Amino acid sequence: MKTALAVLFASLAVSAYADLCQNYWWKCGSDDWVQNKETKCQDEDVRKKCPLLCGVCSEPEPEPKPAEMQALSGSAISDYNALSSGGTKHNVKTISFGSLRFKSPPTIVLGTSYLDTHHGANIRLNINYQHVTTTGFQINFGKWGSDTHIYQVGVKWMAIGEKA
Repeated sequence: MKTALAVLFASLAVSAYADLCQNYWWKCGSDDWVQNKETKCQDEDVRKKCPLLCGVCSEPEPEPKPAEMQALSGSAISDYNALSSGGTKHNVKTISFGSLRFKSPPTIVLGTSYLDTHHGANIRLNINYQHVTTTGFQINFGKWGSDTHIYQVGVKWMAIGEKA
């Protein structure tokens, strides 16, 4: 019921508005309007009374151009045996976008593509990105625990952002 009343009141308001504009001087869209648009548009009173039905006599604001986006992708592999039980706790790889640039630092998405571990060891792995710039970023392969033995880790990455 509320919806029906809202539609009724909206249509009455539009109808009254159309009558006001139609009776003001001319019916918008008529031959008279098209031929004399520039002259009639100079009248500020016309622009105020009929902005919706008759237009405001100026070109509409252009739609903002959507940002041109780009997505780059690749893969990275940790150094072999770098995350073994006797190895370091971190292995960092620097990724460069080459000659391509982003307008601002892009959003980075990482996914593990493979994991090579020792069959009798725990698997404690942390992979994240850091130092994201318009030209590249770093992938940090990390592990914890003295009984963790990871031979190698592969990741796929994607950088998504506005083209420079």
